[in-house]
Amino acid sequence: MKKDNNSLVVAIVFASIVISGSLVFFATQFEGAGGISESDIEKRVQDGIEEYQYNEAFPLVAVGGADEDDDAVMGDPNAPITIVEFSDYECPYCARFTTQTLPRIIEKYIDTGKAKLVYRDFPLSFHPNAVGAAVAAECAREQSDDATYFEFHDKLYEGGALSTERYVQYARELDLDLSEFNSCINDESKADEVQNDFEDGQRYQITGTPGFVINGRLISGARDYAVFEYLIEKELEN
Repeated sequence: MKKDNNSLVVAIVFASIVISGSLVFFATQFEGAGGISESDIEKRVQDGIEEYQYNEAFPLVAVGGADEDDDAVMGDPNAPITIVEFSDYECPYCARFTTQTLPRIIEKYIDTGKAKLVYRDFPLSFHPNAVGAAVAAECAREQSDDATYFEFHDKLYEGGALSTERYVQYARELDLDLSEFNSCINDESKADEVQNDFEDGQRYQITGTPGFVINGRLISGARDYAVFEYLIEKELEN
């Protein structure tokens, strides 16, 4: 992996040099004839390098963003930025994103109407309780609304080990109809929606959790808040 990373760095540096050289050569053809100034050349070179690095860091995986399906949405549905999160309720990195990074995104972008979050399931095969937890959250939403879904979602990430007993406990805390809830979580067809999310995630190059598609650009892993802030701000400029 280290070798691959080094190769990528070398490739990026080499490409940046090529871009810089090409732009400088092109621009200097016009400078002496009242064309492009030296400061303009420097700015265009820097802009070209930054655009290249931005596209390398956040590749486009789907024009217009990942398919939102009919999943729960947090925030203004008409917000200019769409954050599609593919996550696993049994994934510790997903829990870290939810408890540490997401609150800052909510405060700066979701509560202000600049972004919305679409939560989609991506249960990993080695997490035996991930599908059950995803189904339970969908069952909570089925009885109420997206706000209730995210309340249940928060409890799943903050409440420790997952189990049917915990799902019922959370349903009781949210004043859901327990008979209806129990019937729902035992309905095997509910897992189809979870599987559909997983397959969509694979199509959008999600290989692990958490994974994000923000206005069509991919972020892999529970990255620092600054990474999300940078991408969102760049997309808001466009």
